[in-house]
Amino acid sequence: MLEVTTILFLVLVGVGALIQTLTGFAMGLIIMAGVALFGLADIAFAAVVVSFISFLNASIALRAGIRQVDWRYIRWLFVGLIPALLAGIVLLDFLSTHFYEALRLILGVFVMAGGVMLMISPSGLSQPSGNTSTVFFGALGGLLGGLYSAGGAPLAYFMYRQPMSVSVIRFTLLMVFALSTGSRALFVGVAGHIDETVMMTTLVSIPVVIVVTLIVSKLLHLVPDQLVRKIVFVVLMLLGAVLVGDSTIALLK
Repeated sequence: MLEVTTILFLVLVGVGALIQTLTGFAMGLIIMAGVALFGLADIAFAAVVVSFISFLNASIALRAGIRQVDWRYIRWLFVGLIPALLAGIVLLDFLSTHFYEALRLILGVFVMAGGVMLMISPSGLSQPSGNTSTVFFGALGGLLGGLYSAGGAPLAYFMYRQPMSVSVIRFTLLMVFALSTGSRALFVGVAGHIDETVMMTTLVSIPVVIVVTLIVSKLLHLVPDQLVRKIVFVVLMLLGAVLVGDSTIALLK
């Protein structure tokens, strides 16, 4: 990437790291939407970089609460997530080669959906969800994770309905993202999609992720949750709407 686009990409990385540390998800949505909207890089390329930096963000944030992770949900989510993740990677290769504008359009729709899900306060369940629904949401998150390295919205919606503390939910989600993005990076590496440009972009992004994540982790208790949600909602809706409009116009030409 050129110098100016690298700087813009790093700004997106910083914003994404900040938001994911505060909410437990949305780093991938923010970065991928910005990349696709401003044409900073190919979507498939950006998704590989996002896999690495999302893994780093989640791993750092987990240091403060790894003991709060609920491993039962992790196990059943991954029953659906891993095969769907592989399917999403294959679908990404196909769409990026033959239907790139459609790939951007679908991303815009999911960015807007992520904003809506962020503002929904899902009614809490009196009992934990069964294994079938857990596997289903794992598969949905895996598919989006494979396509865009941004499968957090459905997983966050599912987890925030569970009868457990917000802290346990946040750290369980972070563990899901650490494991899923790590798996995605491994899969695309085996497939030969990690080159020197990917590694250089990842390396320059790492300091931004580390600094932002560490600072925000220490300030979590000072930030009103509803204010964060409203700001992120507006950002995601604007990014998604412009991306959908731009892609639709391109497809109709």
